[in-house]
Amino acid sequence: MATSSEGLWENLLDLKPQSLLSVLPAHTYPKEAVFLSLGDPNFRSQIRRFLAVGVATFFLSVVISLGSQTLLTVFTLFPAMILLLVIVGLGIIFDIIGVAVTAAREEPFHAMAVDRVSGAQHAVRLIRHADKVANFANDMVGDVAGTLSGAVATAVVMRLLLLLPGLKEPVVTTLLVGLIAALTVAGKACGKVIALKYADDIVLAVGRLLYWLEKGTGIAILGKNNRRSKNNKGRKRKGKRGD
Repeated sequence: MATSSEGLWENLLDLKPQSLLSVLPAHTYPKEAVFLSLGDPNFRSQIRRFLAVGVATFFLSVVISLGSQTLLTVFTLFPAMILLLVIVGLGIIFDIIGVAVTAAREEPFHAMAVDRVSGAQHAVRLIRHADKVANFANDMVGDVAGTLSGAVATAVVMRLLLLLPGLKEPVVTTLLVGLIAALTVAGKACGKVIALKYADDIVLAVGRLLYWLEKGTGIAILGKNNRRSKNNKGRKRKGKRGD
């Protein structure tokens, strides 16, 4: 037994990593796996989408920044603080919408659409475009709101120092920035709980808002489902032929 055990230990010590790799099963990728290359049309479309998001974010931030800076030149301290809270609140609201759209289910809205509930079809479109809606609500609007809140906070600090020259600028700036960060993080944390719990209700409310906006302006914000319309046309033609 001693010689056999010694021979076993010698064989184990002689094993090399290369020999162990030959024993392991070869890794195989599933057939459904898709790898994007530089010449793939899907890759190019994704790049165009990312560029469009970046350009849209740039112009959105510029427009909102110009508007807020223009208002700050007119507002005094109290209205400037209200504007700051509004910007923080908008970031929280859009974060709730982005989370709710990704968490909502599509099936209940189909039944509402059959019953012709206003906003149900728009809610379905929101869920089907959940990635784009979440990108716009969470990333674009959220990041722009965070950047603007810092700029507006600086203006608020300057106005506060003009009214109370005895205050120290570093202390006031640090406290105000900490307060904004606390409100933003706490508001978004609470908003995520609300969005996950009432996802369907929130999406329906946004769908109704889009419905009334499209009805009033005549502009399709999300676009209509072309596949469904084509299928309906095909069914109507078949029905006419059958008749």
